[in-house]
Amino acid sequence: MSLESLKNYLQKHSKILEKAELESIEKIIDLAQERLSQSIEFKEKGNNSYKDKEYLDAIEFYTKAIQIDPTNEVLYSNRSAAYAKINCGESGIDDSLKALEYNPFFITSYLRLGDFYRSSDEEKSLFYYKVGLLFDPKNDKLLKRVESFDKKENDFLQSEKAKDVMKSDEFKNMFSKVMEDKDLMEKLANLNKNK
Repeated sequence: MSLESLKNYLQKHSKILEKAELESIEKIIDLAQERLSQSIEFKEKGNNSYKDKEYLDAIEFYTKAIQIDPTNEVLYSNRSAAYAKINCGESGIDDSLKALEYNPFFITSYLRLGDFYRSSDEEKSLFYYKVGLLFDPKNDKLLKRVESFDKKENDFLQSEKAKDVMKSDEFKNMFSKVMEDKDLMEKLANLNKNK
């Protein structure tokens, strides 16, 4: 439910609340809307800075947006792209993982993680591309990146490195969150039915 919908709902059912209660809730909603607008403004400034190749400025604006709206996966993803442009892989990886904490379906983060690991750890890179394909099997960008690996990489999931990655805390945390999310599991089941 959006903030505006919530406000409309409260006004529609205002008889169940005292006037002071309703006013207090409306002030909170107005403040939340104002903060959301500020976050969007910082995001747009970050996007403009990114387009102008002012990556440090972009990072600063995305950081300000995240401080206001810390559960928005797109903000972390955008900041990770800016980190990639200035060769700050660890920070970019952290942001991509954070984005997945908030939205495990966010394919762009799997793509970015694969790209971050591409030059340093091809097996881990391929792993993230393939995990992304589990959620979006027809994603052209992911498919092209997987195809770009040598044919010997095709049994990656049987490799020792893949087993190590699956044993890692970051993978276990991400996977357990996915498995605990009933809505997410239902969506995955529906995806398989629609193939």
